[in-house]
Amino acid sequence: MTITIDIDGVIAGGDYDPSWCQHPLEHYPHLPAIFQAPEYVNKLADDGHVIYYVTSRAFDGAEDITLDWLERYNFPCIQGNSLGGLITHVPGDDKWKISKEFGAKYHIDDRPNTLKHYYTNCNTIPIMFINRNPIGWWPGTLHAKSEFIYFEDWARLYTFIKESK
Repeated sequence: MTITIDIDGVIAGGDYDPSWCQHPLEHYPHLPAIFQAPEYVNKLADDGHVIYYVTSRAFDGAEDITLDWLERYNFPCIQGNSLGGLITHVPGDDKWKISKEFGAKYHIDDRPNTLKHYYTNCNTIPIMFINRNPIGWWPGTLHAKSEFIYFEDWARLYTFIKESK
């Protein structure tokens, strides 16, 4: 099964600051991985799932910086083949198109407005990941908990996917 995963706020942590967009080379390479994300994304890949990372990162060098970051934290990512990969420069409102194109069963994201598009535009099941650090929450996150399947940790999210085959 194919799974598409957002990066910032889902597997990459840190306290988001709007200045990241103006100085991405100073911030994105140094973000920490979210607790247990590398372990459980690797388990998903080991279980045979195809993983595509879909991110709105849209700056010169975004792909190289993100691939280096994924490698540093040991996330599975084989760029440029049918076993998954990384797609950058995707506006949040268009991520559903990537999930649909690759036939993803699930898309995991932290932004409620991104996930709302999945209900009306494709058959991919949206899952909201809520980082335990509320500083980085998107507007409407708490309200959206009633609209989406959501998880606050990777262990439970992994168990849900594993049991829902």
